[in-house]
Amino acid sequence: MALPSLLRPSIARRLLLSLLLACALVWVAIYALGHSMVYARETGSFDREMLALARSIDRLASAAASDGARFTAALEGLDARIHSDTELLSYPEGFLGFRVRDTQGRLLAQGGSVTDTPADGPEGYADQGGAQPHRVYRLHSADGRYRIEVTQSLHSRHLNFDSVMISSEGLLQPLLVAFPLVLLPVWVSVHTGLRPLRQLSRELAQRPPGNLEALAVSAPHAELAPVVRELNATLARLRALLQRERNFLADAAHELRTPLAVIGTQRDLLLHSASDEERRAAAERLGNGVERAGRLVGQLLALARLDADTAQAPAAVDLADIARDCLAAHAGPAAARDIELCYLGPDRLPSRGPLQVFESITDNLVGNAIRYGRHGGRVELQLGQHAGRLVLEVRDDGPGIAPHLREAVFERFVRGPYAGTSGSGLGLAVVRSAARCIGAGVEIGAGIGGKGVSFRVQWASPP
Repeated sequence: MALPSLLRPSIARRLLLSLLLACALVWVAIYALGHSMVYARETGSFDREMLALARSIDRLASAAASDGARFTAALEGLDARIHSDTELLSYPEGFLGFRVRDTQGRLLAQGGSVTDTPADGPEGYADQGGAQPHRVYRLHSADGRYRIEVTQSLHSRHLNFDSVMISSEGLLQPLLVAFPLVLLPVWVSVHTGLRPLRQLSRELAQRPPGNLEALAVSAPHAELAPVVRELNATLARLRALLQRERNFLADAAHELRTPLAVIGTQRDLLLHSASDEERRAAAERLGNGVERAGRLVGQLLALARLDADTAQAPAAVDLADIARDCLAAHAGPAAARDIELCYLGPDRLPSRGPLQVFESITDNLVGNAIRYGRHGGRVELQLGQHAGRLVLEVRDDGPGIAPHLREAVFERFVRGPYAGTSGSGLGLAVVRSAARCIGAGVEIGAGIGGKGVSFRVQWASPP
């Protein structure tokens, strides 16, 4: 159980690991900077130390210009000082040494940890190879009587630098001691900084399932405020959605009650009718009630499928065929109200998309136009394509819809003031949900000749 918990993403762990990485990068940067400072040619600490020793010997030679014994004694003292510093500062073998020769190349004195160096060579710095690679600095004394050589092995340089940077006695020890002192307050800061997030999590966990009220977080932090704001917005949308679904169920039950009551009443009349004429009338009214209930249930199912955003497989369709089939299917109800149906558009308009969505849009728009249009009027269905967008428009010359009601009629179970009692108020809600499935917009405008109403659906033509 410990391994999965360690592999689980954690903000606190990420912050702490970032701190560890930052400390490691700081140490690497210090190491690289120190390396460049001490190893720099002629200006680095090692080369300057060799130069300082050579100049010290030169000054000793000048001070004892006429007294060779005194110069030799001074060099012996210098040798003792180098050995003393080597023991005191733990310099590695070969770190610093010197030789003094005369102009003929004869060795006069040497001290420190000298390395084998050719007697001849130009003044200044030089790198020497061999079994023990080293660096040498040569200098002629001011009076020209001596040649001074200062040597330093490269291996001793590396040992000396690493002893300062990565040994327990060097820079690494204070870094290791300071790291927990830095890590502890950072861990405390991370732990306390994430406390508001944990409090928010506990508040959400302690809420009962039905509580969708906005979160009341006192003084939310700047980083937490967007999370609280988006959570409250999501909760508000959920509240609105649940309220809408409750209203939908209540309205659906109310709307179904009427046709079911009609069906029950006409069934009783059909069973107890004394004459054939009464039975035919009761059977006709029973059929109308069944038809209305079936239409209402069908619209409820269609709306539920569309609201569920169930992906429907796109297929090759001919919108002109769908439009003509829709008009043919509504020819009976249109003839009963003496309404003329008219198709305006191309013979073929191939496209691609969900067939049920296109059929649902045209069926509900044409059905609404016939049901709520003017008796003896006209309903036109027009198809076209403009600027890469497909356009479907259904218009009539009926009483129309007042401008202040044009948005409300898309709500469920909402009917216009001229709707009568034959409709369910779901047709336009189905149209809007279906249009949303294909990324279409629905616009309401004036109908035929400025009368009635038109519904215009536009969507991008698929490739």
